Amino acid sequence: MPALFFPNLDTLRLALASGLLPSVLTSAPVRSRVDAPHIWIELDELLPRETITALSRLGVIALGTPGAPTQTNRSWAELLPLRKVSPGSGPVLFEVPDRQLAAFVARLRSLHAEPTGVHLLPEPHIGRAWVVVSAPPLTVLLWAEEPESPVRAYRQQAPGVWTARGWEHPLAGHLTVPSDCVLLCDSERGATVLAAPVPLPTEDEFALRHKTHAAALPKRSPRVEVRFRLARCGENPTESLWVLAKPEQESFREFCRNADERLLRRFQVATAHLGSETRVLVRRTANADTGVGLPVPTGGYCADPRIPSLFAPVGFALRPRARATELARELRLSTENLTWLEPLPHNEFAVHSVPFATFRPVSEHVEYAAPMGTALVALRIPADPFPFVKFALRVDPVTEPEPEVEELTDEHTALPTEGEPSWVSKSVGVMVRWLRGRNVRTPDEAKLSTLGSQTVPAPPKDRKPQLADPNDERERKLSSADALLHGHDRAARRHDLESRLLKDFPKLGPDERAARWAELAGVYGATGQSLDAAVCWVNAVWECAVPPTEWLEQWAEAECHAVKRGDRTIGLDRWLAEPGRPGTGRVVAALAASAGFQSTPPADFVAALPRVLAVLDQHFDDIPVRGTWLARIAVARSCDGDVLGLARWRDRLVARLHDRGPGLDLDEPSFLRFRGPANADRFKTAREWLTRVKEPVLAWVQRHTGGGRFAWTGLEAETDATAVYAQFLLAWGLGALGERARARDWSARARKALARASGPRADPAAHALLGDLFLHRIKDAHEGGAPKSGLPAELQERLEKLLELPRYAVDRLREHCRILEPLGGVRGSALALKTLWGTDRLGERLSVFGSRTGAAQLNDEARALLTVTTEEPTTATVPRIAFALLEVAAHLDPPVLDSLLSLVPTALDWMEAWVRAGRWREDERDATVARYQKSMLDAAFAVAPAAVASTLLRHLARGAASGHLLTAATAAAPRAFRAARKFGLVADADALMRVLDPARAEWGKEPVTADRVGLAIGWFTAGDEEAGNRILNTAREQLFLAAPNDRQERTAIALAYAEALGFAPAGIALGRLEELFQRLDRVTVGGSTNCYFTLQPLRLIDTVVRSVVTDEFTLGAAVRAWLDEDEFLIRRRIHRDMTALLRESELV
Repeated sequence: MPALFFPNLDTLRLALASGLLPSVLTSAPVRSRVDAPHIWIELDELLPRETITALSRLGVIALGTPGAPTQTNRSWAELLPLRKVSPGSGPVLFEVPDRQLAAFVARLRSLHAEPTGVHLLPEPHIGRAWVVVSAPPLTVLLWAEEPESPVRAYRQQAPGVWTARGWEHPLAGHLTVPSDCVLLCDSERGATVLAAPVPLPTEDEFALRHKTHAAALPKRSPRVEVRFRLARCGENPTESLWVLAKPEQESFREFCRNADERLLRRFQVATAHLGSETRVLVRRTANADTGVGLPVPTGGYCADPRIPSLFAPVGFALRPRARATELARELRLSTENLTWLEPLPHNEFAVHSVPFATFRPVSEHVEYAAPMGTALVALRIPADPFPFVKFALRVDPVTEPEPEVEELTDEHTALPTEGEPSWVSKSVGVMVRWLRGRNVRTPDEAKLSTLGSQTVPAPPKDRKPQLADPNDERERKLSSADALLHGHDRAARRHDLESRLLKDFPKLGPDERAARWAELAGVYGATGQSLDAAVCWVNAVWECAVPPTEWLEQWAEAECHAVKRGDRTIGLDRWLAEPGRPGTGRVVAALAASAGFQSTPPADFVAALPRVLAVLDQHFDDIPVRGTWLARIAVARSCDGDVLGLARWRDRLVARLHDRGPGLDLDEPSFLRFRGPANADRFKTAREWLTRVKEPVLAWVQRHTGGGRFAWTGLEAETDATAVYAQFLLAWGLGALGERARARDWSARARKALARASGPRADPAAHALLGDLFLHRIKDAHEGGAPKSGLPAELQERLEKLLELPRYAVDRLREHCRILEPLGGVRGSALALKTLWGTDRLGERLSVFGSRTGAAQLNDEARALLTVTTEEPTTATVPRIAFALLEVAAHLDPPVLDSLLSLVPTALDWMEAWVRAGRWREDERDATVARYQKSMLDAAFAVAPAAVASTLLRHLARGAASGHLLTAATAAAPRAFRAARKFGLVADADALMRVLDPARAEWGKEPVTADRVGLAIGWFTAGDEEAGNRILNTAREQLFLAAPNDRQERTAIALAYAEALGFAPAGIALGRLEELFQRLDRVTVGGSTNCYFTLQPLRLIDTVVRSVVTDEFTLGAAVRAWLDEDEFLIRRRIHRDMTALLRESELV
C-alpha cells in the first residue's frame, strides 16, 4: 500500500498545520510505524499529484510501502507528542482514585471554598473519579504533580481535549474526539478516550428555614451645606493660563504680530463659547520656560497643586479646603478637560472647561505675509534725445588677422583638414540652414516620406561657398555659424535652451521638438559634450518620419567623438571588428541608421548585416532605445522588410521600457539629472568627494585585518572581500550622481576581484550573487529610476539554490545595506520570530506565510489575513498579522498596502499586550516590545505615502508623550524623520521632537547613546540646526576625544553619527564624514558572516555613502513627468513604424 515518509515530527506538524492534507484524511484512523525521529504513515490510496508536490517541498517522500505498521491511532495528530509549557490558568480536572475521593475533596474545601464538580467514572473505568475546580489552590496542584501522587491534573486545551497540566498538544484542534467522550492526553499514557461527561463546578446547597424580620427604617443624618468660594491668599504663583475677553483679544493679536516665532511656540491657544460671549484661552506649553508671561492687561490663572487640570485666578484660593476627590466630584473635573474658575462678585465663581485637545500652538494660527509691493512708474525717455541731422561715417577696411578660436575636443579626436569645415561648424550650420529653409526637400526625400503619417521637412543640400570681396570679411565672419556660437556666452545659451525645453516639452509638436533637439545638439557639440550631442541628435532624428541625411551623419559623428574617435571616415567594418570596445554598439547603431535610411543602401552595408545585428544584440542594453529601434528598422528596410525579426526586436524594446522606462543615462541628456532639489554644484562636490575618499576608505577597511586565519570562526575580520564590497558601495554613489564611466569602471574591477575571492568556508556562488546584485543596483542608479524592492527573478532563483550558511550571509548584507535593499523587505529569521508568531493555528499560518516568495501568493494571503483582523480585531491577531505583513510591505499591491498601513497605529499600541501574554521572561519583555515596535515603524515609514507618514508621526507623538511608545519612537527616529523630510512634514517633526527631546540636546553629563545621536536628524528636519549641531558635536567628542569605550557601543554611535550627518548642511557633513575614516578606530568585527565579509565596516560605509547621496539628489516631479511623456513618444513611434511596415508587407 502507498505510504508517506516524514523525516521528523516537525515536518508532520507543519504538514498538518499548513492545511496541505485534507482534514477528512487526517481526522480518520491511521496505521503508522514510528522509528524516532522518522515516521511512516500508511495510506489507503495515493494522494493527488499536487498534494504530493506540495508535501515534497517540506521534505515528505511518497513511498510504495511503509513496511509493517506498528500502531494505530484515531487521527494523525495523535502521533505528535506533548510538549512542555508553563502552566496556564483556568479550570482543572483531577483524576482521583475513588477511595481517596472524600479526603481529596475535603482537602480542597478546607483550602479553597470554591464550587466543585464531582463525577464517578462508569465501567470500564471503575475505581476512578473526576473532580473539577475552577481555580484550585497551588498546594494541591504541586502535590498532584509529584511523581508518587495518585492524583493527575489536566486542563482543557480544546473542546473535548484535556491535556496534563504543564503540557500541551501542538495541534489540539486536529485531534479526533468521539461524540459524548473526553480525550485525556498524558505524556506517559498517551491519548485516552473516556465516555463520560466532565462535571461542572456547582455551589453546595443547604436549605435554611425562612425567617422574616421587620425592616428597620433608615436613619437620615442631618446634612450641612457648604459652598465653595474664592478667597484671597498671600501666595503669588507663576501664571500659566490667561482667559481673554473681547477687550483683551486685540492686545493678544498685537502681541502675535510683534513676537518672534520661537516665542510663539511657547504658547497654545483655544477658543471657548460661553453663551453669546467668546473667550480665548492661552496657556504656556508644558516644557516652556516658567518665566515667560503673556503681556496682556488681564489677570492670569495658575494650576491647583493637587489637581493640575484645575486653574484658579492668581492670588485666590478655593476655600474651604477639601480633599481632591471631593473637589473633582463636586466640580465634575476630568483629566481630559481644562477647568478654570472665573471669579464673580461676593467671592462667587463660575466653573468653565474646555478639552485639552482643542489647544493648538499659537504659531499654527499665525500666517506670515510679505508687504504689498509698490508699483514704480518709469519716466518715458524720448526715442531721439538729441535730434541732430543724421550723417554717415565711412571707415576704410583694415585687414586684420582672424582670431583663433580654441575648440573643446576630446583627447584622441582627429583634427579636421585645413580646407574642410570642422564637425562643430558643420553641425551648427546644418541646424541654421534647416531653420532657414525647412520647407525645401529633394525629390528623393519626398519619396521616402510615405513611412508613417508624420512629415518633417528635410534640410537642403549644401551649396558651394562663393568668393566674396575681402572688404566683406567682417560681415561673413559675423554671419557664420561658428562666429554666432562662439561669440556669445555658450553656458548661458545652453542653460536657456535646456530650461525652455524642459518647460515646453509636453506642449511642443513634432516639428518644434525636432528643431529644439537639433539646436541643443549643436550647442552641446560646440562645448565638447559629445555624448549629450549624440543623444540630442538621435532625439531630433526620432521626430522625423524620414530622417534627414545630414542629421544622421551628425549623430554618427557625435557617437564617434564620444568614444574618443573623432575621425568619421573610419568605416563600419573597423567598428564591427572591435565588438568588445565600449561604445561600439552606439556607433554601429548610428552608422547602420545612416546607411539603412538611404534610398539605396551601400552594398558593403548590406553584406555586413549579420555582423551588424550581432553587435546590436550584444550591446542591446547599452544603446539608447531610439537608436536601437532606428538601427533595427534601417536594417529591416535594407533587406526588403524583416517583419518577424523586427516584431521580436519590438517586443524586447517594449519589455525594456516596461521594466525600466527610458534610461536617464542613455536616452536623455545629462542636464535632466541636475533638475532635482540639488543643483549641479552639489553634484560636482559630491562626485569629487566620493572619488577622493576611495583610498582612505579602503585603507580604513584594511586596518581591521587580523591575519585572516580565524575569520571563518567569526573572531577575526575579513578584509579582502570587504574592501571589494566597499568599492561597490562607492561605485553606486558615483552612478547615482551621474558619473557613469567611473562607476562602471570601479564596479567592473570590483566584480572581477570578487571572482577571485576565496576562503576556507566561503561559497563562490554567494560572492557571485552579491556581485551581480550590486551591478544591478548600480545600473538602476545610472538610469535614475525609482527604487525597487526585492530581487530580479533570475537572482531570486539563484538565492533559493544557495545552502543555508551562504544564503544567511547574503540575506544579512541585504538586511543591513540600504543600497542593496532601498525599501527593506528582507525577512527576519523564522527561528527568531517563532516566539512572536506563537504556537496556535494563526502562528503556524504566519510561519508558512514567511516562506512565500511569489507576489501573487503574498497578496492573496495578505488579503485573507487582513480579513481576519477585520473579523477578530484582538490583541492576539492585529499585532502579529501587521508585523508579518509589514515584512513584505514592499511587495504588496496598493489597496492591500493601504489597508495594512491603517492597522499600524493599533498594532503598535496592542503589541505590548501580546508580548505580556507570551512566553518571554519578565526582565526581557520591555526590550522585546520596543524592538518589535521599532521594526514595525521602520517598515511602515519606508513605504508610507505623505498622508500616512503624517498620521504615524502624530500617533508617535501622542504615544511617546504617554510613555508606551517613547523607547520605540526614539529608536525609529532616523527612519521616521527621513520620511518627514521627504514629504516636508516640518510641523509634525517638530511636535514629535519636543516630546522626544524636551531639553533640546542640552543633556549635561548624561551619557550619549546611539538612539540619542539619531535625534539630531529630527532637529535638522524640524529646522533647529542649533540643537542638531549640539548633538553632532557631543557624538564627535564621544568618538574621537573621549576615553576608549566599549567597541560595540562605539560602532553603534558611529553609525548613528554618520546617518545624522546626512541631514546636516553639506559644508559640515562632508568634512566630518571624511574624518570618520581618518580618526575612527576599529569597529566591531565579530560575526558569523566573516568567512564572506565583515558586516559592521560595510554598514558604516553604506551609511556614509547614503549620507552623501541624499534624497536631494533624486529626480524632481518635472523630470518624472518628462520621462513619462518621453516613454509615451517612444512607444507611439515604435507602434506607428511597425504598423506601417505590416501594411507595406500586406500583412494587415
